[in-house]
Amino acid sequence: MARQKKTRPAAPKRKTTRKKGRWLWIPKLMLLMACVGLVLFIGAIFVMEEESRRIGLFGPEEGEATTPSQVVAQPNPENNPADVVEEVTQEERQELEAILQQVKEK
Repeated sequence: MARQKKTRPAAPKRKTTRKKGRWLWIPKLMLLMACVGLVLFIGAIFVMEEESRRIGLFGPEEGEATTPSQVVAQPNPENNPADVVEEVTQEERQELEAILQQVKEK
């Protein structure tokens, strides 16, 4: 007599839920945000390097850059206010006197 193979009863099918598929976009979004953050970080490093070179902290200066304090401290000798003489015309003088009289009356 031939022996019959014993077969296991089939396991009951599990219901698949759609919840797992709904959360698949979160890792992709996080990866995209990480890439954007990395690009911004590298860009900030390049900008900081350029500014550091400008002030002389990161390697030699490439060009002579003047800061606003240097511009104020060193006025242009050609436009010295003491040397500039402006002539006031008679009409302008009358207008200025009229304005002064109005201010004094108030």
